[in-house]
Parts: sequence; structure tokens; C-alpha cells
Amino acid sequence: MAQAEPQDTATSIVFSNDAQDKRATNLAWQVLPKTIHDVRGHVSSFSLDANEFAFRNHHSVLGDFLDISKDVVTSKYLPDVENISTEELGTVDKVFFFDWRVQQFTNNGLITLG
Repeated sequence: MAQAEPQDTATSIVFSNDAQDKRATNLAWQVLPKTIHDVRGHVSSFSLDANEFAFRNHHSVLGDFLDISKDVVTSKYLPDVENISTEELGTVDKVFFFDWRVQQFTNNGLITLG
């Protein structure tokens, strides 16, 4: 199968002060023009050392992410992420997950599970 040519997309990211989801934060939202770059064919040029992120092909143990609960996250997802992290970073003493809680949007707003 032929690989598609990369295509960048110009867009604006809109954050509204009038949004229904009123989060308690000290951040001021604004519209910022941005270009989203298509990295197809260039993923190998990104690394943790140069870009502070990297692309990696991985099939999650959660599959389609439909069965997400605190138990599933702690027993399957976090160990999977720990394995990916140690493979990518090399020798590490400890992997620490900061605020891993499962959050879902419902008709009543954002709820946190765990």
C-alpha cells in the first residue's frame, strides 16, 4: 500500500470563556492560529532527546478503550505504559504516574473515576 503524502493543515484552536464546561482554573483561553504538521514519512526524525516526545507503533492492551475502569487501568494500562516507558527510556529506577485517574464526559459534565 502506497504511503500518503504528508499534508499540513492550518487551523485555529478555539478556547471559549463562554463554554458550558466552566473549569476552575487560572488559565486565560484564547484563539491561537496554528499549523498542524502531518508527520507521515518523518516519524523517525522525532526523538525524546530532541523533541521531548517520540512516535511509536503500539497496540494497547485496552484495545478500543471502551472498557475503562479503575481496575482495568491499574491492572492492565499502567503496567503497559510502564513497559513502553522503560523500553523507550532505557534503564530507569522507577516510573511514576502523575494523576492517572480515569475521566469521562457525561451529559452532566466531567466525572472522575478513581
